[in-house]
Amino acid sequence: MNDYPQDSRKGFAIETSNIVLGISAYTANLKITGQVHLNVSTRSSDRRPSDLIHNFPGQRMTLSKVKIYSIQDGRLLEETPFIVLNIDTVDILWAEEIAVD
Repeated sequence: MNDYPQDSRKGFAIETSNIVLGISAYTANLKITGQVHLNVSTRSSDRRPSDLIHNFPGQRMTLSKVKIYSIQDGRLLEETPFIVLNIDTVDILWAEEIAVD
């Protein structure tokens, strides 16, 4: 909240939208699938999923509805509500926009 009457930013609002991306992250031994929830400005909401991931801030991405599979045999190793993925350890990162329920 800004109480300075001379401040021209008072009442300034940025329109945002929520985007949910389906993520598949591949490491040497694991395939990790899940969802990342992004709150982006309306101006950015028409970007491709690859653009949003390329410009993702930081090295850690929180994923929800996570499934972790073995690369060797495709076996489901773990299913968890969320994880924090260290992007620096990922070899391939794939994203697609999914509909929000």
